[in-house]
Amino acid sequence: MLLRAAAIRRAAVAAYSTAAARPETGLYGFDVLRTAKGFRRFVDEAIQRSDELVAHIAQLPPSAEIVRAMDEISNTVCSVIDSAELCRNTHPDREFVEEGDKASMRIYEHLQYLNTHTTLYNAILKAESEGGLLTDETRKAANNLRVDFEKGGIHLPKDKLERVNQLNLAIAQLGRKFNENIMMKPGFVDIYPASRIPRNIQHNFKAVSRSRPMGIEEQSNPMNTTRQKGLRILADSGTLSSALRWVSDEETMGCKSYAEFAIRPNMAASADVVMAFLNDLSDIVRHKADEEFITIRDFKRRKCNQKSADLEPWDEDYYIGMMKSSAHSVDPSVVASYFPLSQCIKGLNVLVESLFGATFNQIPMGDGESWHPDVIKLSLHHPDQDYQHFSGTRVALDVAETPSNLFEFYAWDYRVLRTFALDETTGDPIPEKLVKALNASRNMFPATELQRQIFYSIMDLTLFGEHTSKPLDTISAVADLKRKHTSWNYVEGTHWHTRFSHLINYGAGYYSYLYARCFATTIWHEVCQDNPLSRSTGSALRDKFLRYGGAKDPSALLKDFVGDSVIRNSGGGIIPDISSLRKEVGL
Repeated sequence: MLLRAAAIRRAAVAAYSTAAARPETGLYGFDVLRTAKGFRRFVDEAIQRSDELVAHIAQLPPSAEIVRAMDEISNTVCSVIDSAELCRNTHPDREFVEEGDKASMRIYEHLQYLNTHTTLYNAILKAESEGGLLTDETRKAANNLRVDFEKGGIHLPKDKLERVNQLNLAIAQLGRKFNENIMMKPGFVDIYPASRIPRNIQHNFKAVSRSRPMGIEEQSNPMNTTRQKGLRILADSGTLSSALRWVSDEETMGCKSYAEFAIRPNMAASADVVMAFLNDLSDIVRHKADEEFITIRDFKRRKCNQKSADLEPWDEDYYIGMMKSSAHSVDPSVVASYFPLSQCIKGLNVLVESLFGATFNQIPMGDGESWHPDVIKLSLHHPDQDYQHFSGTRVALDVAETPSNLFEFYAWDYRVLRTFALDETTGDPIPEKLVKALNASRNMFPATELQRQIFYSIMDLTLFGEHTSKPLDTISAVADLKRKHTSWNYVEGTHWHTRFSHLINYGAGYYSYLYARCFATTIWHEVCQDNPLSRSTGSALRDKFLRYGGAKDPSALLKDFVGDSVIRNSGGGIIPDISSLRKEVGL
């Protein structure tokens, strides 16, 4: 039986591979991606097109056309970046993954070149000051482009600008290696040449070498064995400590820390504003979190029949799971029967059609467009921005996660679930009693979960914050923060934070999840909760919030949508109102 099943799988793969050998189009519909090596040409063409647009911009008088041309450059480059990142993170073919990885780094290096191109910067300055930009969206786009240039250090002297470029490329490369090393143990990254690492910290790392790329004269001498010296950085807590010392380079950009540099363009405006918000939230949640801790500890003592048993960090998930199971009898297989993939896709359709009058359409996949016949493509058209620079999540970081947090409320609401969560056999909708049990189980320990997110945010902000010249001992720092801001002990001898990928993807920005949760909770209670699937609710969401993307100031957007009380001014920055969150968590 197993041999027959294997033969069937091999035949299916062979049949698909035979078809894929003669694709009518390329991966994701790009003709150039008919093969993995097509990524090389994809990058070449994007670089060529962006260079043509740079030359075009250099000839333009100050006008909105400059903004449109720069927006096209952004779209050209991002088409490659998005495709390469999707490929290297999802494609099952190793060759495609490797070529996507190389393409991603190449186009990122070109992006750094564009971000420090004085012709483009001077053009956008003139467009802002002399171009007669007529619409708010065009003026906002021009302002965002200028700010992006200045974040890249274009206004700095040449030597400092070159240093910023080197740091940005090093951050991208090390960040990628960090994420790869999370999946491998032991992990490391080799840095060549060794001179890229500041001399005063080179002693922290292991010396390595490789064959040096040879010039023509060296190639003519077969006895030449010149090797290039490098340094190997291990993926341990010491690595993070040493790497964090590099944040002093942010002084080059006029900031006292990387956190300050990263947060300055956001609603919060400064790391001090965020830290004060997090500390206040930590104090507010502590009492209820301590009560939940005692409840879990007492449950363990009863289960273990040990009156003095302590609750350890590794106990949390185990005993919380047991408590939820004993309090609410929910069979995962029964729940799963209401959520096959086809019904979940139908649920998306219900949501966008009820709220926005739109529909998802499944588009036939061309031969070669995907890597497997089970991959499907859905289309939802939304033509509301003149500039793609404002599309999707291209908004201030501390509001970017608000829509996803908001639609989590929809995912747990019975009124929404009953429209698509149907039993595969009978077609009956999911019982309201079952949804209530799922929600009750989910909400058993809300303060513990909120406290964890606060701790993650404070840890992130501390590691990327201002440090003394003495190397930061990240293990001690994280241990102290956990003791101070959670009800749980720290496990000595561990350094789990070196496998916390958000330090790379959301460095000094993890707090934005809490900002977004506060905003989303307020929006749900004030706008959506009474009638979540009504067209009037959808119109308000779309016309007052979602349609603008980054084309409108986020604080003005939120106030126009929900009311002035949704945000508060604090210390020169903006923080969310937490009233709805306190109600949701039961504080």
